[in-house]
Amino acid sequence: MKKTVKEKPGQINDLKEEYHFDYSKARKNPYAKILRSEQVLFPIDTEIVNVLKTPERVNKVLKAIIGAYSH
Repeated sequence: MKKTVKEKPGQINDLKEEYHFDYSKARKNPYAKILRSEQVLFPIDTEIVNVLKTPERVNKVLKAIIGAYSH
């Protein structure tokens, strides 16, 4: 069942029920190649995820390990 949204007085609802896109005018995302080249995804064991919990922590630990190996 859809919920109906009550509009506030003076609020303009310019959203349409349905949109029709002309895909013949579509073009490639110029930034997709850059984004793809900067991201690398790979699986991490559950035990590691449970300890590190965030991508920032994973990166910090990996950079520390790389720093230890390079010296």
